[in-house]
Amino acid sequence: MAYGGIADFTVQTAASGGSGIIAGGANVLPKLCVKVWNLCTEGKYEEAIELQKVLSKCDWVLTKSAIAGTKAAIELEYGYGGFPRRPLQRLSEEERQKIKKGIAEAMAIENTL
Repeated sequence: MAYGGIADFTVQTAASGGSGIIAGGANVLPKLCVKVWNLCTEGKYEEAIELQKVLSKCDWVLTKSAIAGTKAAIELEYGYGGFPRRPLQRLSEEERQKIKKGIAEAMAIENTL
């Protein structure tokens, strides 16, 4: 049993025989992560790779902003999540809006699934 540890590796994990992913980005984009995984298992690699490109861009935004950014994204998109516990710092409103903008393309797909 092997799991990829970041949403950016979803296609690669599936292609190499992995069992799944454990990714912080899946808290924000659960349906997109599952869609990419399922496309791989169905042998629809070209479609999976195209969606992985969008997922990867979003995941990088979340990865750079760490736990605080993931929690901000959940708050902005789903209305819960709040702030990280101390000693982690809260993000400024400007940083939150950068995250919202950075994940917008992937969220548009997420919201159609």
